[in-house]
Amino acid sequence: FLGQTLKIDPVTANLLIAGALLIGTPFFVLFGWLSDRIGRKSIVMAGCLLAALTYFPIFKGLTHYGNPAIEITENGCSYLDSPDADGRIPDQRRIDFTRGYLSAVGRAMKDGADVRAYHHWSLLDNFEWAEGFAQRFGLVYVDFRDQRRIIKDSGHWYGRLAATGSLT
Repeated sequence: FLGQTLKIDPVTANLLIAGALLIGTPFFVLFGWLSDRIGRKSIVMAGCLLAALTYFPIFKGLTHYGNPAIEITENGCSYLDSPDADGRIPDQRRIDFTRGYLSAVGRAMKDGADVRAYHHWSLLDNFEWAEGFAQRFGLVYVDFRDQRRIIKDSGHWYGRLAATGSLT
């Protein structure tokens, strides 16, 4: 189950099983000792109740550990594209990068990854702490002299993607 369904690597799966044995074994010893002292019926009933109360939370915990929820909070690339003679910003490299990344995310989701959100970095060209205004990550070009904004080709492409869900 851990390897086939949750796709947990064999080393981690064996560590989880070893951990479960370390946690569970003292209970077997304790309940065995108690059953010798007070009888089997109450111990079996207590064991059933304990199992009923813990199996689903433990299963949910294993599933979460094996496939945690993922939110991609910043993904993008920097290219120094600028307006051409017509005022358009053709930035095919950014489109190719983002399409490739989102295609990989889609394949991971088909394979069972629990991806909950994706946030492109960034909507606008902006000030980067390490690079100042030298790098341009935005889907929208910002002329830092007059604050004029121009939607780049990648911004138009991303808008179509958001509207249709199609990477083409």
